[in-house]
Amino acid sequence: MLGRRGSTSLTLTGSVWLRVLAEDESYRVRLEGRAELLEKTLLRYRALKDMLGSLTWRRRLRRNEPLLQEIISSQPRVDEALGTVEKKAAREGWLTGSQTLACAREVDDLKNAVWRQMGRKLKGTAGATFSERLTQLERLAVAGPRVVYPGERWKAALEALPGWLPELQQLHAFGELLEALFKRPYVASQRLPYTSSELTRLAALWADGDSALASCWARVTTVDTTGGVQRMLRRRARRAPMKPPKSGPELLLRAEFWRSLAVLKLRDICAEQVNPIQLAEAEVLSVTRWLVDRERDRAARLSGLSEARAALIELSAELWLATRSRGDDPGFWERLHGQAERADQSLASDADFNRLRDNVRMFLTVATGRPSRRPLERPRPQRPVPETLAGMVSELRLRLLERTA
Repeated sequence: MLGRRGSTSLTLTGSVWLRVLAEDESYRVRLEGRAELLEKTLLRYRALKDMLGSLTWRRRLRRNEPLLQEIISSQPRVDEALGTVEKKAAREGWLTGSQTLACAREVDDLKNAVWRQMGRKLKGTAGATFSERLTQLERLAVAGPRVVYPGERWKAALEALPGWLPELQQLHAFGELLEALFKRPYVASQRLPYTSSELTRLAALWADGDSALASCWARVTTVDTTGGVQRMLRRRARRAPMKPPKSGPELLLRAEFWRSLAVLKLRDICAEQVNPIQLAEAEVLSVTRWLVDRERDRAARLSGLSEARAALIELSAELWLATRSRGDDPGFWERLHGQAERADQSLASDADFNRLRDNVRMFLTVATGRPSRRPLERPRPQRPVPETLAGMVSELRLRLLERTA
């Protein structure tokens, strides 16, 4: 709080008035732009106080969103400016008639009045700071629950997702990259249409993009008590956007459509190459990036997952690739055995581990068969099937060598 001095009736002579003006100009210079900020804030606070005192305050705030956003974004600098004026006025003994000091005191008075007004509009905000109340007030007025009629749903969506919303910047980058990557055609018999650097960039944006999507959906869900706005946008999000987005709802629709399509495409790519492993959604991007790396380097390792889980996926993909690759690969068996040893660290109760072990056991059964041109040859005694994946891989190699001997 800026200090207040007792009011005194003073008649300033011309020379005294000139001295006050000169001192006041000196104060403005020493404040380094803070005085100008306080003057702008004074006008904003007056307008906000007037809107909050109206019966239609929500509607007026929605119509003046840029003003409310300016107050929210500049509030930390305003608090710092008020503190600086208070310290300098006390330390340097500023003149009572200073316009700069009077402006700061009026800003401080209006801030306290607006803080009390917001407290009456908001519930359960006793310990909230001024900036926190501003943010809550914006969410209540602009994206607060109300009945939205069918003809006003798109308008309500525009109000709930204004262009200055920080989440929309993340959605813009996220949706733009998703569209650029996943509108490319994918043919199973050809190389993957992505590069490792592109998927690395997508992985860096994915968490923030998901968070921004969730926040924007929460706003459009809250704004309409009938749920009509959300249903409208969910239906539109199933269709591919036909033009560049120009508003908050359009950015949301683009990001939602291409994210859903991206997950489906990534699942298809991974399902083909790592079957029978069932990947979680959080794993598909890392596995796809590894599949792209493996097209250049067969010894590339899968990162971002636990050691045993990564080895299980690598082993499954290696077996898939072995059935389609041509030519000699001198490091195949060594790589396969190493992956199997690491995969054996999985829990025996793991469903993916058991499915893969059954597949390897099936390979062993096929490798045990004899060519049909030797019907009179006495069959060799059956050897027991090892319990571990590493043991099965070693046994598979031996049996295949016996067949070719």
